Amino acid sequence: MSPPVALLSVSRSRIYELIRSNQLRTVRVGGSRRVPARALDEYVARLLRGSGRGTA
Repeated sequence: MSPPVALLSVSRSRIYELIRSNQLRTVRVGGSRRVPARALDEYVARLLRGSGRGTA
């Protein structure tokens, strides 16, 4: 979970909260859960739309 933590500048526990609440999508790879780059992009885009600061 280190890349999502670093990219979003949030704690590891916050990443897990976002995953549990279905706000951040994951995929299973073997026995591990991974957050695809696209899922991070989608999450950030939703945040920007919600704040009214998205690009036109």
